[in-house]
Amino acid sequence: MKTFFIILFTLACCLTTASAYSQTYNSLISDSEYFDFINKDILRDSIKVKHHIFRKHYPLLENEFFYKDSADFLLKNVTTNIHFIFRRFPYGHKTITNDLDTIFNRKDIDFFGEQFRAMTKDTIWRIPFTNSIFIDSIEYEKDDKQVGRKRSKWGVWAYSLPLFSLDRHYAIIIKASSTGGGYYIYKLDEYGGWFLIKILNPWSEG
Repeated sequence: MKTFFIILFTLACCLTTASAYSQTYNSLISDSEYFDFINKDILRDSIKVKHHIFRKHYPLLENEFFYKDSADFLLKNVTTNIHFIFRRFPYGHKTITNDLDTIFNRKDIDFFGEQFRAMTKDTIWRIPFTNSIFIDSIEYEKDDKQVGRKRSKWGVWAYSLPLFSLDRHYAIIIKASSTGGGYYIYKLDEYGGWFLIKILNPWSEG
């Protein structure tokens, strides 16, 4: 009997270790890095409200986060690619830019490209986040009296995979909710926490 429990304990440890270091979504980034980042974001947002999160990732588009050289930069730096985070173009007497030069350098941009190339085809969150429920669609109130609108029963969220800088000190993620969304840039502090430093491409609902 003692041997049986030792085997069970060893198996449990192996499964836990495999889960911590598995790479379901990306061959460069471990699942634990993704889930640790988003779990901390959820707890920072609210520890009381249970989050209803779409099971499917919010999509990431490579042409919004990566350019390979100056020619590619010019090609992507057009008004039709308005979500390109490194955009820089003249508009009247000013320049439209997100001023990311002090946050992401060329090595980080190249690492963004590597992360995109290393992504798997799995677009479904496989492990529940902290204080959260996965949903596949929004449920609406049946007795909503608002004309021309539907009111969801609860706030809903969607998360993209985060993109990390090469040194893992910065991360950018797309978050969408019932009230809006944007491209959120976070910086790692000395205690292992993430704090928001910039929001790009914000939008609002309603």
